Amino acid sequence: MEDRGGELCTLLGRWLQLVEKQREAIHQRAPVEMLWEVIGAKEELKEEIARILPGVSGEEDSGYISLLGRILEEEKQVQELLAVWLGELRGEISRLHQGQEALQAYFKKKGTPQACFFDKRR
Repeated sequence: MEDRGGELCTLLGRWLQLVEKQREAIHQRAPVEMLWEVIGAKEELKEEIARILPGVSGEEDSGYISLLGRILEEEKQVQELLAVWLGELRGEISRLHQGQEALQAYFKKKGTPQACFFDKRR
């Protein structure tokens, strides 16, 4: 039982590290692939924790519960950061789309071939 408790503590510590890694990736505006890796690793870790949890003795529960509470609070903050970042991305995509529509309208209005806009030698 004690071995399972130590293993659980290690897994919870790794989970907390992954949450921090996810927070850093969001702050750095890292590629989405990096976020997917971190999220995938967290999901695998959650499965390991769920497998180990029934074998842990009840005496040490309070320490795990406080650590788990901290992890969940960190997860909540990271989710809020992610929501803000995704909102910014949506806004940027919307602005790019509006710019594209404006260019298309300009070309239709002027009757100018699109290639002339990019290569004035034509």
